Amino acid sequence: MKNYLILLFNIVLIISCTSKNEQKGLDEIAAIYQAKVSFSKGFYTNSNQKIIKNFTIKISDCKMLDTMKFSQVSTNMARIAFHNFTEKEKKKYDEINVKYVKNKDTAQFIFNRNLLNLMDKKAVTALEFSESLMKHNFTKLDELIDKKYIRSASFATDMKNYITNIEKTNGKINGYQLYAIGKTRDENAKIDMIRFVGELKFMKGIKTPYFVNINMLQGQDKVIGYKLD
Repeated sequence: MKNYLILLFNIVLIISCTSKNEQKGLDEIAAIYQAKVSFSKGFYTNSNQKIIKNFTIKISDCKMLDTMKFSQVSTNMARIAFHNFTEKEKKKYDEINVKYVKNKDTAQFIFNRNLLNLMDKKAVTALEFSESLMKHNFTKLDELIDKKYIRSASFATDMKNYITNIEKTNGKINGYQLYAIGKTRDENAKIDMIRFVGELKFMKGIKTPYFVNINMLQGQDKVIGYKLD
């Protein structure tokens, strides 16, 4: 009985405590998706008798999910949490679970550490691309693309002209937000890509969807496709 109580007490501590960095990620998810966010921590033993530690994000009261695919949104939620972890915390958890509760229905997706590490590295390029659009850093945009797939000798100039025309109608770009992550494939090039989906925000209050495709292969982090409307 004594050992049982000690074990139970330890589990309660795991569930009830959160670090500053873990909480920062949860707060960011709540702000981006305008949702109620809570968490729990736990562990289980898999078929190989290995202890798997997990961090579970629970999402509720999220109207944005009425129009978004939870499978793709949950990937970005898990990435945000993972990104905010300390290096020690990134190694501590084997999985991040994202659970969505609406009325009596529940959906859950589980993401392992290796996948989240890959997604987070690819997100750096997607965010740099977005930031460069907002800041009109067209030279940087040119550096971020893979010219093997985006074949344009005047990419920086073309992007400058394109954004200039958009801003004549919408006002200057003053923000952006990534909401979802999915996997797609270019059948012609025979290449798998990670697609980061979000919206550009303009000074006149207009928001337009966009996406950025990043090569899925480890270590190849250039943009190989995009759409800005």
